[in-house]
Parts: sequence; structure tokens; C-alpha cells
Amino acid sequence: MRPAFARYLGREGEEMGDHDRKDHEHARAELVDLYTAFETLPIDVTAAGTSTHENTASQLKVLARRYKTLMTELAEHMKIESGQQIPR
Repeated sequence: MRPAFARYLGREGEEMGDHDRKDHEHARAELVDLYTAFETLPIDVTAAGTSTHENTASQLKVLARRYKTLMTELAEHMKIESGQQIPR
């Protein structure tokens, strides 16, 4: 799709493709980071009420916010792709 942007829309198409690649790389990197962070959390159900449990809960809240932010960004990206770029 990106080569078609450049071919049919010229410089504007190249810029659209560059922006698209940047968005995709950001999303990929954030997903890898989130996956790694979730995988390394110490999930110990016997630790409820301890500082380890509270720290894990705090980390989960941060990761959940990052995940929600990423999903919002992806929804906007898809809306732009399907609503503004593709119909051109």
C-alpha cells in the first residue's frame, strides 16, 4: 500500500507512508515492551497484602494505562487509514 501512496500521490504519498511506518514501529515497540513487562511481573497470589503485592498492583496499573493509551492510538491510526488514506 505504501508504494502506491508514493506512486500515485507523489511527495504527499511518501510523507503518508513515512508517517505510517513510524506509527507502526511505535506500536510494535510498545507492544514488545508491554509484553516483556507483563511477563516479568512477579505474580504471587500468596503475597496479597505485602509490599511485593502492592508494588505489582502499582506496576499493573501503569501497564494498563500504557495499554489503553496504545489502543486509543491504534484506533485513531486505523480510523485515519481507513477513512482518509485508503479512499483517496
